Amino acid sequence: MATITRITLAYPAVFTPEEEGGFSVTFPDLDGCITEGDDLEDARRNAQEALTGYLESIFTRGIVIPEPSKVPGKNVHLVKPAVHVAIPLMVRKARLGAGLSQVQLAERIGVSYQAYQRVENPRSGNISLRTLEKVCQALDCELDISLSGSH
Repeated sequence: MATITRITLAYPAVFTPEEEGGFSVTFPDLDGCITEGDDLEDARRNAQEALTGYLESIFTRGIVIPEPSKVPGKNVHLVKPAVHVAIPLMVRKARLGAGLSQVQLAERIGVSYQAYQRVENPRSGNISLRTLEKVCQALDCELDISLSGSH
């Protein structure tokens, strides 16, 4: 039976209530990634925005993106980056886990190396679902998409 590895990108964030009201938010895995909010909902929105910008910035600068850790605590919430950043980074993680170079995966899905580079780049990433399906087939992984809301 094959081992199923789920690739997610959610970082623990510590939401600390401030004396004067609101919350400060820090990410233990991401040095210098901090934000705040007037209330918990505002802090959550700002945390996603801060995380998204931080990951996009370190990717662009060629810095290794740290793995999310497990941080216990009642004020710790998992925060996911925006989809336009999360998907390229998860694709990269899956490719590296499969031991393939960008050139090798580009060949497997039938695109040029330059086109494939855009697949893993959060700044130019606008990966089509068909391309994402091809990537998953080439990596022998399953694509699991869900929509959720509080309607």
